[in-house]
Amino acid sequence: MSKSVVHKSQSCPPTLYTAGSWVRLRTDGSVRLDEGFAATGGFVGDHNDGWIMEFCRYLGYCTVLEAELWGILDGLNFIFDRCFDRVLIQTNSIKAVNSIQEGSSRNSNSGLVRRIHHILPQMK
Repeated sequence: MSKSVVHKSQSCPPTLYTAGSWVRLRTDGSVRLDEGFAATGGFVGDHNDGWIMEFCRYLGYCTVLEAELWGILDGLNFIFDRCFDRVLIQTNSIKAVNSIQEGSSRNSNSGLVRRIHHILPQMK
């Protein structure tokens, strides 16, 4: 079972961040197939790219697409938990973007995609 770890965090001062403010989520997954090692992580910044928090998760063995989707899901959960309701998601994985946009039940990662789709309507 994988565990999520927040490496750095800061509380959002009410004068800088409000429930209506938006943030930028940048994620990336990494897989070493020869060692069966996968991890994902990301950066959450304000609209000026100022640091808010970073996160990472060790995943064990999984595909690159799964690692990318885990990064997006973890980032969205952290953002939602901190009461931000607007997010710009940036990822270098077109497969992850297509999986989320299509929301296909045939997708082997449909559980991750469904969880992402559960959070997205609560944000703008």
